[in-house]
Amino acid sequence: MKTNNVAKTLHFLGVLTIILGLILSIFFAVVLPLILLSSLIFGAILIGLAEIIKLLQEISHKLGPEVVVPLQAVSTLPFKNSPYHSIFIEDANQIKALISRRNETLESIFPTPYVDFHFVATNKAYHLVELGDFVPYVIPKERWKPEMRHFYEEVLKSQFS
Repeated sequence: MKTNNVAKTLHFLGVLTIILGLILSIFFAVVLPLILLSSLIFGAILIGLAEIIKLLQEISHKLGPEVVVPLQAVSTLPFKNSPYHSIFIEDANQIKALISRRNETLESIFPTPYVDFHFVATNKAYHLVELGDFVPYVIPKERWKPEMRHFYEEVLKSQFS
């Protein structure tokens, strides 16, 4: 497994802080409790953060890479020559469920350059879907942000025609 340099650095700084606190508290015996206590607390916090990062790294390693499917696997209309070629399986499934609840048939999903926004073609219309806030929802056309409207007009309009 790949080691995490941030975790190593934080652990080293935590141990160094504790050691320096002990050494300084010996030389400055007058303020011994304050220096020793603060260095122990700060060092323990740094070591704790390092351990949290190590655990998160292990979890990430066990989960493996995120699964991404090519857009063509969930789309009937290929969207070629674009940097937006893929979509997460979970996102595609959420969009499919949303469209089926609306009693429409999903035809195509087109990712946008904006996180959690996808254009969707159905048998009835085209929609802008946002996947944020734990529940996907369709954004009415009159509420599209200018950059989404521009993306649709310039890039996708010919795909939906």
